[in-house]
Amino acid sequence: ESDAYPNITRIPCLQHIKRKFIDCGEKDPDAKRIVELINALYQNEHKHKVGVEGWTVEQNLMHRKKYAPDILGEIKDMLDEIE
Repeated sequence: ESDAYPNITRIPCLQHIKRKFIDCGEKDPDAKRIVELINALYQNEHKHKVGVEGWTVEQNLMHRKKYAPDILGEIKDMLDEIE
């Protein structure tokens, strides 16, 4: 219940969202592109792991701030167009 946690913003899991676009099939170019973009987010995320080879939470946040905004922006633009 959202009233129990007023300061928490729930966001959906991109893997669950991606599955819906995969269900659209390979022939849908928009769905295919959304899947590619979500995959790009995960590929960038898996380049480093906090705690491995001295990688810190702060470094991880800086890394995300470099790659994620452009990818998320393209996803948003595509979804706005589709809508």
